[in-house]
Amino acid sequence: MEIERRKDMMNGVHQDRIVVNISGTRFETFKSTLEIYPNTLLGNAKRRKYYYDTVQNEYFFDRHRQGFEAILYYYQSNGRLRRPDIVPIETFLEEITFFDLGKEALAQIRKDENLKEIQKIRLPRNPCRRYVWATLEYPEFPFMAKCVHVLS
Repeated sequence: MEIERRKDMMNGVHQDRIVVNISGTRFETFKSTLEIYPNTLLGNAKRRKYYYDTVQNEYFFDRHRQGFEAILYYYQSNGRLRRPDIVPIETFLEEITFFDLGKEALAQIRKDENLKEIQKIRLPRNPCRRYVWATLEYPEFPFMAKCVHVLS
């Protein structure tokens, strides 16, 4: 009786395991760990199924390996996200966006990395005004802007 109960428990644990292959590196975790965040790519079974490889019995993503270690840690640590030093910030932001960790995760990284959100600038419609604005705003690019910058 005790042996059967242990087998049932082991089968339940085995069925809850999930293998994620990131460009050849396999990571193993529990579905329940991922499903803590159901609005993310890995936490949502319907969205995750498009990446399932039936032959290998795993989910395959052609993504950045070192970046994924931090993504997986996000799930395992209940939302703590830290960029590894070896991963460029642009690459890490792409990974966060791809795995759809949400606005809070992006805000957390922006705060930790001291990044500001890029704001769209409305340029003047008149071509002459636009040229004058660009000349005064970005003096390092056109020759005329460098001249104006030196004179000012």
